[in-house]
Amino acid sequence: MIVHIDASRALDAQPTGVNVYAREIIEHLVAGGGEFVLYAPNYAAHRIAEVFPQLVATDRVTWKILRWPPKFLWTQACLAWAWARASKKDAVFFSPAHVAPFFSPQNSVVVIHDIAFEFLPEAFSWRERMFARVMTRINAVRARKIIVPSVETQSQLVARYKISVEKIVVTPFALPRGAQQQTSTGAQTPPFSHPFILAVGRVEYKKGSDILIRAFEHMREQGHAVDLVFAGAHGVGFEKILAQVSRSEFIQDIHLLGFTSPEVLENLYRHARVLALPTRYEGFGFNFLEGMARGLPVVGFAHGSVAEVAGDGAALAHDEEEFFALLARATTDENFRGALITSGYARAALFSWKHTAELTRAVLYGT
Repeated sequence: MIVHIDASRALDAQPTGVNVYAREIIEHLVAGGGEFVLYAPNYAAHRIAEVFPQLVATDRVTWKILRWPPKFLWTQACLAWAWARASKKDAVFFSPAHVAPFFSPQNSVVVIHDIAFEFLPEAFSWRERMFARVMTRINAVRARKIIVPSVETQSQLVARYKISVEKIVVTPFALPRGAQQQTSTGAQTPPFSHPFILAVGRVEYKKGSDILIRAFEHMREQGHAVDLVFAGAHGVGFEKILAQVSRSEFIQDIHLLGFTSPEVLENLYRHARVLALPTRYEGFGFNFLEGMARGLPVVGFAHGSVAEVAGDGAALAHDEEEFFALLARATTDENFRGALITSGYARAALFSWKHTAELTRAVLYGT
């Protein structure tokens, strides 16, 4: 069977969790054998050799670069047309990044990462919410199978969209590429005034950036000498968060780095005191695994699928007051830190892309 895959999201230059998943699952599916046709827009084709160097020369992969002058509706127009023209005999069509073409072939499989737009409507524009709802309903009807990263997402799709539970397959994700590599011993200590709390991911309302700033200010008021470092691009609600930072008494010790290179991010992980992820909702939560695998105490909220993924490998709060207390303890209490680090290593080791790919192949090939 030939597997046709939308590879467009895997080529994003500033990857978020959805992009990371697309990259990892494509790489591991191809490594397992078989024949693949990968589709990419012409404006992202220059990224292929960098993201997938091992997939450029293999004779088991055919790249189809689709020309589409506008950088919108590529999936719904250009990819849809390409898939409509592709041979349907002995083929399956895989959309790893939440959205499949409206007119997808009958034998299609789509990944729905979460339905955060239902729980946090204020974190999305009304256009984003409407598009996500429409496409989720269409995927539910048209796709042969739906893949999700967590039981949380599966149960919400069943409850809110009335999708048969038999149609939804849970395939937990794993650690992004390079997450278990050690940082160079020659890396320089980041130039901050104090030991620092690290937040990785978009700076936005959904990720709880505003909550983390309040927690940081609370710690400083309690006499804890720490800095706060955000490593991530701007997201929805960033303007309000920036205003919150500008009003802070401790503004000089809050650092908004923007999207960082893998090398800079690795160095931040290496030197951080704690990884703080007070996200309001997650369909999976890659950053929890990244922090645990790197030997960092991780503190977050037990929202969405976080408790399902992090287990006892992270300290999880149920409200802001508890989060403040756990963050302070993970920063200062050496016994507590040691216990979190040990349990975090063990938890992160349970997740494997090889296993994820095996589950995904079974869905694609109908075995």
